[in-house]
This record gives sequence, C-alpha cells and structure tokens, in this order.
Amino acid sequence: VDLAALVRDLAALVRERFEAKGVGLVVESPERLDVVVDPDLVRQALHNLLDNALDACPAGAETRLSLAVAGDRARLVVADTGPGIAAADLPRIFNLYHTTKPRGTGVGLAIVDQVAAQHGGRAHVESEPGRGAIFSLELPLGGLEKTN
Repeated sequence: VDLAALVRDLAALVRERFEAKGVGLVVESPERLDVVVDPDLVRQALHNLLDNALDACPAGAETRLSLAVAGDRARLVVADTGPGIAAADLPRIFNLYHTTKPRGTGVGLAIVDQVAAQHGGRAHVESEPGRGAIFSLELPLGGLEKTN
C-alpha cells in the first residue's frame, strides 16, 4: 500500500470537519511510501486518532499528521495542541472501554493499539496537561514477519 497516499486521502476526507471547528490540519508526508499493511485497518486507526485530536482541540488549535520512515518502520504521528492528557490516564489510554469523554465508548484507542499489534508494530502516546498530545503508530515497513 502507498501509505503516503492513504495519509493524504484520509486528511482530505476529514479536513472539512477540522475547518468547520476552526482547527488547523497540517499534513507532512513523503511523496510515496510503500508498506505491507492492511489499508482498511490502518485507515481506521488513523481516523480514530484524528477524531480524538479534533474532539480535544478548541478552535484555533492545530493538529499535525505526519508520516516518516524511522529505521525499518513507518512512523505515523498525530500531534495536537489541545489540552493534553492527565498523567493518571496515560497508563490506561489504550485499554478497551477506558474513556474520559462524557459520550465516549473507550473503543477508538484500543483499536489503534490492536491495529499496531496486528501489524507487528506499536502504538504510543506522549502528553502532559496544557501541552497537547502526540500519538504515534509505528508499523514495520515489510509487514509481519513469518514465524514458525
């Protein structure tokens, strides 16, 4: 899959919602990056991260979606300038049904974590209150390695 094209297509799909709320969406991606992944699962994971960023950001904030190569992995990052995440919530952020949203289900970030694991990668979060959140999804460039 050309992961760079997937990132640009997804950004185009959600851009109108970001603009309607007054939240900037910046996309940084190489021209092309071929990776062995399930495009539907990766699209869902990224969509969940972008939805969360949009929910967290007030008007005037910015979300940055970036794709880069880090060693033997593709690194997708969704970084926002929203309110950040409380330190007490960080260890449970990817747990199924954990939510801090009044109408949240606690499923979105668990899906992100599962998608990463299904591809032999990992999901990670960095945040501190008042400084936004940075979610990364790292996926092996060559897909899953076969094991005996």
